[in-house]
Amino acid sequence: MTSEKKAENASIQGYESHCNCDHCGRPLKIGIQLSGYGVIGADCLNAAIVPNRNTWRAGKPTADWLRTLAKLKQRDSAEQLARMGYHPSHFVLEVYAQKLVA
Repeated sequence: MTSEKKAENASIQGYESHCNCDHCGRPLKIGIQLSGYGVIGADCLNAAIVPNRNTWRAGKPTADWLRTLAKLKQRDSAEQLARMGYHPSHFVLEVYAQKLVA
């Protein structure tokens, strides 16, 4: 029996401050709200992202950049994000779903 890694899309919805990671339980200053996965720490999310060297030079975004995306998504409206050059696809990540389930 082989263990296949199944990738799914997860959308960043915003952030939550001073919370716990729903994946590992670690206390967080900033937790990233993901559609369908709850509040996840940036390091846990980064570990679950499917590497893509066409989008990210290092294969994955940094944890700091993931926190920045979450802050932008929550703070700014869609019009403001568009003026800054952010498309809704900037907030959708391809992740290995089994790595996000605790």
